[in-house]
Amino acid sequence: MFGDILLESDIQFSATSGSTVTPSTGAPFSQKLMIFCIYLLNGFGIVGSSFGTIFSSRKDLSMKTALIAKDIYFYAVKIMINNGWLEEPPQTESRTKL
Repeated sequence: MFGDILLESDIQFSATSGSTVTPSTGAPFSQKLMIFCIYLLNGFGIVGSSFGTIFSSRKDLSMKTALIAKDIYFYAVKIMINNGWLEEPPQTESRTKL
């Protein structure tokens, strides 16, 4: 999404990493650990993008960043809920007086 905006403004964006896929079928880490790391890193990315838009004078980037942040957050939460990895926060007991 941002690549198109940068290209329209004649700004070259950075290339993707040179990682490769291995033929291994065994997972080196658990899915729960990996999704937690992705969730955490996405949170850092959202904060970084938000911080960057504070200093940007382009209003279109601010809106696109907010929409992407929303989509990333809900996607990660949906994965965690579907796999039972999102813990329910502690609840307080409701006490009624008689």
